[in-house]
Amino acid sequence: MTNRGSRQRRNRRADDDDDDEHNPEALAFVDPVQRRVIMRFADGSFTADGLADLTGVELSEVQRMLEYFVEVHLVVRQREGVGHEMYYALHPRVRITRDGEFTEVRIRGHGEDRMELSLRA
Repeated sequence: MTNRGSRQRRNRRADDDDDDEHNPEALAFVDPVQRRVIMRFADGSFTADGLADLTGVELSEVQRMLEYFVEVHLVVRQREGVGHEMYYALHPRVRITRDGEFTEVRIRGHGEDRMELSLRA
């Protein structure tokens, strides 16, 4: 005899995990440190070192975040300059606009999908 309630809880947890997979971009804005780092891209492109200096976040943590941001298509990598230094910039489908105390984030999805966030900065 199986416990129906336990099975339903397991299924609900599995469904919750599926929701996270559908919106990985939104998860980048949940953590305040990640949000602070990604909001810097409204000002242009940066190296990992530059972001660490500007945000006060450890370089290794910034590098980990950048890998995640690239993976979920919030930022892109590009090599620039004589030393071919790695720079990171917003992905073309992402727009961050500052308006007073609010920051608006628009992420164009595939097809008709679109995500908009208004954050108080």
